[in-house]
Amino acid sequence: MTSAQHLSFQHLLYLEALVEERHVTRAAERMGIGQPAMSTALAKLREVCKDPLLVKTSTGMAPTLRAVELVRRIRDVSNLIEGRGPGGDRFDPAASRARLRIMASDGISRVLLPQLMERAGRLAPQMQFTVTPGDVRRVAEYLRDGDVDLALAFVRNPRATCGRCCCIRSA
Repeated sequence: MTSAQHLSFQHLLYLEALVEERHVTRAAERMGIGQPAMSTALAKLREVCKDPLLVKTSTGMAPTLRAVELVRRIRDVSNLIEGRGPGGDRFDPAASRARLRIMASDGISRVLLPQLMERAGRLAPQMQFTVTPGDVRRVAEYLRDGDVDLALAFVRNPRATCGRCCCIRSA
């Protein structure tokens, strides 16, 4: 392996941020480096892994299967280093610093979201929530492409909207 093929653990953390953010600039901001440095790190990761890792789509960037598998392994290693098992500890909302991207329809934003966010603020004070509007007909696409982590919407025919998502039909 040549020196160009050596990666630091930091490079792997950059990959994790890139896969989660699906955006070079946001991943760079999250990791506290400049966008050019993140682009350079991504180029090195691509070269060493012999995989594009992230590919441009009409809605941003999407990870390849190889990138998703690498990030799963990176998380396992991080958990072991931090003294946790491969699956990590149980989720503790009070201590979590996770970022959750939510797509909410107008109705949900007015009716359910204020109560949900108030409760989340009490139970998970360090978590960050980003709420954006979205087209209910594109819920499956938003979730598949990683644009959002959670989609909340009133849907008349859930199966027609997103056949692979868990939808709750109201009576």
